[in-house]
Amino acid sequence: MKTLILVLAGALSAGTALSAQVKENAPVQSLKVVPPKTAEERSKKDADRATVELGLNDLQKTKWEAASLDRINANEPLKAKMKATTDKSEKQKTALLLKENIKKFDDTVNGFLTDDQKTKWAQVKKERKEAHREKMKRRETAPVTN
Repeated sequence: MKTLILVLAGALSAGTALSAQVKENAPVQSLKVVPPKTAEERSKKDADRATVELGLNDLQKTKWEAASLDRINANEPLKAKMKATTDKSEKQKTALLLKENIKKFDDTVNGFLTDDQKTKWAQVKKERKEAHREKMKRRETAPVTN
């Protein structure tokens, strides 16, 4: 009986040791590197999403895509500038310019949306803003891991 227990214990420990070694020597999975999307691709995706959310017609979709492309092209250098600087006042100035571009986009979009679509668009923006705030709250309360 003692022999049987010793044999089982040895087999169990050998199996555990082998499985641990296999995991250590397993090949590392490479991360997929996804190339960044172009401004045109992002504006098209934005227009497609707006078409689904707001029910845009073809003309409105084309106008949305153009307004989105203008906003993206105007914001790219500002975002790069914001990342590059550590000066708080410079970041605040850049953030104001970003907000102006967003307001310009909203004014352009609201110029060709119907009243029903404007209401839907206001609701979508509100939901996105709330979701962003929740994400920031979770990020602030999340424990820092190294």
